[in-house]
Amino acid sequence: MVNEKGSPNNFLDPSTGAKQTLRRKAEERLQKQSPAPKSETPEETGRLLHELQVHQIELEMQNEELRRAQEDLETTRDRYFDLYDLAPVGYLTISEKGMILEANLTAAQMLGSDRSRLAGQPLSRFIFQDDQDTYYLNLKQLFRNQVPLTFELRMHRGDGRPFWVQIKTRIAPNSEGAPVWRVTLSDITERKRVEEDLLQSKNQLRILASQILLAQEKERKQIALEVHDVLGSSLSAIKFKAEEALYHLPKDGTLNISKPLEALVPLITETIEAARRIQADLRPSLLDDLGIVATLSWFCRKFEMIYTGIKVDQAVTIQEEEVPDHLKIILFRIVQEALNNIGKHSKADSGFLGLRKVNNTIELCIRDNGEGFDPESMPSGGNSEKGLGLSSMKERIEFSGGTFSLQSAKGKGTDILAVWPG
Repeated sequence: MVNEKGSPNNFLDPSTGAKQTLRRKAEERLQKQSPAPKSETPEETGRLLHELQVHQIELEMQNEELRRAQEDLETTRDRYFDLYDLAPVGYLTISEKGMILEANLTAAQMLGSDRSRLAGQPLSRFIFQDDQDTYYLNLKQLFRNQVPLTFELRMHRGDGRPFWVQIKTRIAPNSEGAPVWRVTLSDITERKRVEEDLLQSKNQLRILASQILLAQEKERKQIALEVHDVLGSSLSAIKFKAEEALYHLPKDGTLNISKPLEALVPLITETIEAARRIQADLRPSLLDDLGIVATLSWFCRKFEMIYTGIKVDQAVTIQEEEVPDHLKIILFRIVQEALNNIGKHSKADSGFLGLRKVNNTIELCIRDNGEGFDPESMPSGGNSEKGLGLSSMKERIEFSGGTFSLQSAKGKGTDILAVWPG
């Protein structure tokens, strides 16, 4: 069948672009293979034969392109297999209802199941029972906010063995436009084990440090008792005897040793006061005799006598029996260090001390209206006197099971808050 121009309908309609290029190349190849026929057949028969030959060569060239495309496709498939199936992390495609649609080999191995058996199963089946809430809450957040999420939970293999995974997931459309979520599973069991070991070591270190602090306080208490019972008593006895000797000295001046004795009495008195200060710094006897509430009130009065330009307001509402015995000396040491910092460094004219019981916690608050400082600018390791004091407070609070927080800024004073479970 020939069209109006004398060409067959099936072969004489070459398109533009790639088809024209392909036709030109086919004609060139035909010219090389065999010259144009010189038979005495009609002109259209020769042209038809020419078209058939060109079309045959076009098909051969197209077959060559298809073979090259097939080879490229196989190369791409192999690369996909290496990157997807043999990846060091698990890849899953999950439907909007939580069903597994696709899984790579790594994911199948992590879940202890054949890949063909994973398809159609809910991912929740492999989530550890205690972590189901974490899974569903994150899934809900994922579809609500439409933003990628990263979270951690426990899963279990086909044999029931649990393991920790980090899940990274995002929503993406599938080939049909339906929303699915792409999931990356990373086994973090070893990292979690190391974190657990570090946490246990930290807890053991905290217990050890707390025991060391308690031992130090016991030693301080023993030394304070020795200063009070032995040194203090001896000095008091010496003073008494010196005053008695002065009283019994003859008044006629025959033996004039009254002046040396009179000079000795204030020296002994000063030494007794020094011994009392040392004893109070080591451990105030009030703490054992009257308790923490009375001791804090006494210390604030003593502080105001030394730093006369600073007024300390007190709001100690806790009852003595509400403070555990082991916490009393820690509270005193923190108040002692904090107020000394205020007196030496803050340039404040007022401070605040609060101690209260709130629900099941004990809260200690120490505040001043001084010049403040930038906590970020403190020397690392607490090399300054103030930094060393803050570091000491923080360690005491945390080693005793509490939490420490500090807020300060230049020109805005300093707030210290310590909280312990009550």
